[in-house]
Amino acid sequence: MMLAVPGMLAGGVATALAADPVIAAVGDLGCAPTDPSYNNGAGTATDCRQRYTSDLAVAANPNALLLMGDTQYQRGELANFNAVFDPTFGRLNSVVYPVPGNVEYDDGASNASGYYTYFSNAGVQSRIAASPNGANVGKGYYSFDLGNWHIVGLNSNCSLSGVGGCGPGSPQANWLKADLAANRSGKCVLAFAHHARWNSGTVPDDTNLSTFWNELYGVRADVFLSGHANHHYERHAPQSPSGNPDSAGMRQFIASTGGEHRGTAPGSPGNTDTLQVANYTRFGILKLTLHPTSYDWEFVQDAGTTPPPSGAPFTDSGTGNCNAAVDPAPPADPAPPADPAPSADPSPPADPSAPGAPQTGAATSAANRGATELNVARLRIARRSRTLELNGPVTGQATGNVDMTLSSSGRTTKLSAPIRNHRFSLRSKIPAAQARIGSGLVTVRYAGDDRTRPLTVRLRAATASARLNMRRPTIANGRLKASGTITSRARGVVRVRLELVRDGAFKTLVFTARISNGSWKLDHKLSSSAMTLIQQRSGTVHSYSIYAGSRSRGISGGLRSFKVLGDR
Repeated sequence: MMLAVPGMLAGGVATALAADPVIAAVGDLGCAPTDPSYNNGAGTATDCRQRYTSDLAVAANPNALLLMGDTQYQRGELANFNAVFDPTFGRLNSVVYPVPGNVEYDDGASNASGYYTYFSNAGVQSRIAASPNGANVGKGYYSFDLGNWHIVGLNSNCSLSGVGGCGPGSPQANWLKADLAANRSGKCVLAFAHHARWNSGTVPDDTNLSTFWNELYGVRADVFLSGHANHHYERHAPQSPSGNPDSAGMRQFIASTGGEHRGTAPGSPGNTDTLQVANYTRFGILKLTLHPTSYDWEFVQDAGTTPPPSGAPFTDSGTGNCNAAVDPAPPADPAPPADPAPSADPSPPADPSAPGAPQTGAATSAANRGATELNVARLRIARRSRTLELNGPVTGQATGNVDMTLSSSGRTTKLSAPIRNHRFSLRSKIPAAQARIGSGLVTVRYAGDDRTRPLTVRLRAATASARLNMRRPTIANGRLKASGTITSRARGVVRVRLELVRDGAFKTLVFTARISNGSWKLDHKLSSSAMTLIQQRSGTVHSYSIYAGSRSRGISGGLRSFKVLGDR
């Protein structure tokens, strides 16, 4: 069962505003007319389904259609664009935003002439070029704004001489850095390209995109979309540029499901720390509704595709929050007097398990252990004593240490506190430069043991404590209720994350409550699918209420953890 979670607005109101834009995204589209399965455009049940997937895109009535490369087979010929793409996906050329794939460059001259000529003739190139950030559309990359989202199209054909590379110092990487600096503030960020940075299939992970991921992660971008891979669909948990679970990272989707042909599932499921869903049996499109501080996703399948052996349809839908909605991407920490060359807060070390992140649909060893009831009651940087203070209670079963990493001013400081009498407590000296800044990102990590699951949370450390307090959340009569208090200076939201296990796999539900005048309150009617998931769980339902902190207001983050429902 795949869980569909309604779109969440501040305060826990589940709704999709009519004004919120919708995008459709897909890659690897149209067969050549010479393909044996083309069948005068009708295709077969297993190949050349571009007519039907384009019908799905038209039915979605999107504000933008993101085409993620390999738009027209066999080699991106102009004649094939005119004969196949134009009467199918070309019906949406007024809202099309394409990027080239490797097939377009297989034209003999390696310049994607058919791709650029077709979209120029169709008016797509000139429309994008006329936008404020569209000057490089003729090179295959550009950006634009849609609602409260900044959307970046990238040319991932990095090895071709005409592209100019994708590494540090390349023209495209320099452009991306400048574009994000100029357009990130207060917006959610989505990027799309043909090639996938991470892939569970037989096509390997593409390290050529590492620089792009580093730049996007540096501003806490939210979503990365791609095609290519194994002509399949997959969704990942938010992850860091090193491919580790990270609640402040980007969520990657692959939707190379446009109809050309289907790939073959690999023998192993890929990285189950981050891979949440993979499907190799269906064509379709990815539909995203872009709310001001969150997004809903839905894979819309081509119902005519030959079904998997079970005959069951494939669905995947849910909701994610923007990083900007939690802690609006501050600029790099300013340089202290003795540190003339600071950098933005670096990525913390690998996060083995953010709360509920391994939503894989397959058994994980951690799923058989109890949830970790860890609380961050106090977190602050004391400038005068040059110390980091962090403490809180932890579940009675937990043993060992709670490890911490403070990242700021281009430095990383690692600390650790033993668990004693169901608590951990740290008051430790930190480098003078980090103390002078008075702010940084703290990764709090409990490795777990034979009885308790690992847990990682990433919070802002600052000079003032959040004083996050709350009563135990309740689930009764189909409603989730949670409320509490916080320092009156706090702004933004408190995230309430429910974690449970079903069929040996982690499942999570995330809700947000708006902070107002030193308090916050969530009273949300759970959907029928959410209630079914809760009722069919094994073990407990556990909650993590998180305030990420605010650099601009000098307030640290906080974490409260409770068991909401007992064992079944």
